[in-house]
Amino acid sequence: MTWYSTARSNYRVAHRDEVTGAVLLDFGKYDGRALTEVPDSYLDWMIDGGKTFLPDDLRNLAADVRARRQDAGALIEVPDLRQGADVIAWAHRAAAGDVAEEAARLHALADALTALLDDRAGSTLAQLLEGVA
Repeated sequence: MTWYSTARSNYRVAHRDEVTGAVLLDFGKYDGRALTEVPDSYLDWMIDGGKTFLPDDLRNLAADVRARRQDAGALIEVPDLRQGADVIAWAHRAAAGDVAEEAARLHALADALTALLDDRAGSTLAQLLEGVA
């Protein structure tokens, strides 16, 4: 599938990669990048500002990517990492199919784990310093 500008004939603006199925942009700042990899601000511009030259179905795809990102961010709830059974249950509830959502879940888990380890490291350092003083 290939998308062309609605303002300039034969000006390709995006295409679907035959191997990966990803929609790749063929214009502008993110030329060659997958639609799922461009920042939210660019998606917003495509949805609103691209009305003059982007085909509606490509703008709709950009809106779908933007909506999935918002939904994924709103639904991520990280369990107490000290409760192993809760973490395993949480991981098993992960929705299958959307790599971006899974990546967001893993990123949230990594952030929570980092915060927990930072807290433990801070308290351990404080205890060590108390012993030295």
